Amino acid sequence: MDWCLGHFHINRGRVRGRGRLLAFSDRASEEENTPSIFVLTLDSLEVRRLTSPERSRSDTNPVFSPDGQTLAFYRGSDGVYTVPVSGGKEKRLTSPSFGWGLAWTPDGHDIVFPDAGWLWKIFFRGGEPERLQFGQEGLQPSIRGNRLAYVRQTANLNIWRRKLDSTLSASLPGRFISSTRVESAPQFSPDGSKVAFESTRSGAYEIWVCRGDGSGPIQVTHLNSVSGTPRWSPDGQRIAFDSRSTGNADIFVMDSQGGPPQKIAGESSHEILPSFLRDGHWVYFASNRTGAWQVWKVRSTGGLALQVTGQGGFAAFESSDGRFLYYAKGPGVAGLWRIPTNGGEEIEVMGCLEAGYWGYWAVVENGIYYLDTTAKPGINFFDFATHRITRVFDLENRPAREALGLSISPDKKTILYTQLDASNSDILLVENFR
Repeated sequence: MDWCLGHFHINRGRVRGRGRLLAFSDRASEEENTPSIFVLTLDSLEVRRLTSPERSRSDTNPVFSPDGQTLAFYRGSDGVYTVPVSGGKEKRLTSPSFGWGLAWTPDGHDIVFPDAGWLWKIFFRGGEPERLQFGQEGLQPSIRGNRLAYVRQTANLNIWRRKLDSTLSASLPGRFISSTRVESAPQFSPDGSKVAFESTRSGAYEIWVCRGDGSGPIQVTHLNSVSGTPRWSPDGQRIAFDSRSTGNADIFVMDSQGGPPQKIAGESSHEILPSFLRDGHWVYFASNRTGAWQVWKVRSTGGLALQVTGQGGFAAFESSDGRFLYYAKGPGVAGLWRIPTNGGEEIEVMGCLEAGYWGYWAVVENGIYYLDTTAKPGINFFDFATHRITRVFDLENRPAREALGLSISPDKKTILYTQLDASNSDILLVENFR
């Protein structure tokens, strides 16, 4: 076993007489790509495997409960889980969460975790999570007695623009939408006259719309929650997006000029990353309602959802002629796939899109623009006909992981992309937490 103790936690007490323990995340072998949770008994150096996640899942960040009987951990972005230290059934506590770090309260009653830009707590046996009064942009919580410390991390994501020509040459870069907060997930309207994007400039993730040149930004949602990934209908009259305004992430559709959004897909699971079919009557989205991420579709007015993929699916877009559905498979899976929209076998189109950058690609008539991270990060173009890969340009700053970061204008003359231009971290301390 190749021990990589990047994520570990020591139980300084004794567990059923077996001595001090160290929990860590590792792969059982070089051939096994999925990290699991292991426990090492420090006195005897005995190693036991506690978890066995499915392919494409990663078990990390194990933390012992105060009594040493239970481990809490992350299963990739699928959420927070617990497992008995003595071995047994794993239990899922939360829906998919995007954060880092776990902390048990001293009484072992609750687990504090970050998600969607806030700190939350949940009863260790399950239930509905409760958002804390503090902890916006919080990560890596730690609790000692009645004190809670956490890292507040602020990211300055901005949307950049370059002009493209027919030879795949790009102009010099320029900022398209920028602020001191988060600006990401740009999407051109079908006629190129407008751009929808997500922004935290108002204090929460909301949907905004601006002109095609970046001027005149207008906030079109006011849900005071986490709302994002806007997608235009083919006629440009509606926008589909996901939002946690009702608790779990659900799919909504609204008029592109604003107005009350209509929920069209919502379960006790998470429904995220919508995109319209070319007919405008249906909307694709990703859901984990079956336990794994798959692409589903639902009528744009709501109704019964139908499963589309069967071997994993996440961020999805139809081809311009409506013949194929292209999609990534999730936060921990590299590559892009496609299936015929009228049914058929899945094929892998390209494997060079790095895991974690599932939103950093855009399909056009003759190929796919995508983020390449093999050397210096930059944008490449994959040609469908020749399978040739062309370097279009290098990025100036780091790309935005776990975000929708790329959009091509309808005339193929402009590319928008998201970059992390700056980030800052501070440590905050909360007294009298309990």
